Amino acid sequence: MKDIIERNSIQRVDVLNTLVNILASSVGSLTNPTKLANTFISNQVKDVNVHTITSYIDYLIDSFLINKVERYDVKGKKYISTPSKYYFSDIGLRNARLNFR
Repeated sequence: MKDIIERNSIQRVDVLNTLVNILASSVGSLTNPTKLANTFISNQVKDVNVHTITSYIDYLIDSFLINKVERYDVKGKKYISTPSKYYFSDIGLRNARLNFR
């Protein structure tokens, strides 16, 4: 995580840590960055918007910590843009993050 923070000059480390915890606990669930941003706002975390959440998720994807899986519409034969699912590349890192034994 330290490399991600330094490489991308992330100022809100607390938001990134909370986002990683949320993604780790909701692996395989449909995830919408807008709803995540609204969750942060409702928990009274200031200066968090959809762009910040999307950027942080992109940083995690670029660092190969998580993978994004897009939904595919079989009837329409095209990919559906949102919401997507996110999976951790290494299940051991996910379990360590959640203190899962």
